[in-house]
Amino acid sequence: MAEHTTAPEPAEQAPVEVDGSSDMAAEVLRHAQDMTDDIFRHGPEAAGDVKAHVQDMTGDVLHHSRVAAGDVKRETPVLIGHFWETLGDLFGSGKDESEKADASDEASGDGTKD
Repeated sequence: MAEHTTAPEPAEQAPVEVDGSSDMAAEVLRHAQDMTDDIFRHGPEAAGDVKAHVQDMTGDVLHHSRVAAGDVKRETPVLIGHFWETLGDLFGSGKDESEKADASDEASGDGTKD
């Protein structure tokens, strides 16, 4: 029975020479290994930073949402007042117009109402 062997690690493999590209391939491999090491070394710290940032953002969103809700609650009646005032300016208010007509009738001495 043949013994089971594992493939050699990439760094242990003999370089394959194709037009002098083995040096470049080895450099790329070393760089990839360095980057992988950096990811494993800094990954947990980065994950902790992301978690803290997300928690801070959640608090900020909650705060700004409460402020905005208070602004809406305070400003809505003012906006409704402006809306009704604008409607009155554009189309006139029936109540105001009838009061003006009554006052002008009384001033003219007509005394009749429609």
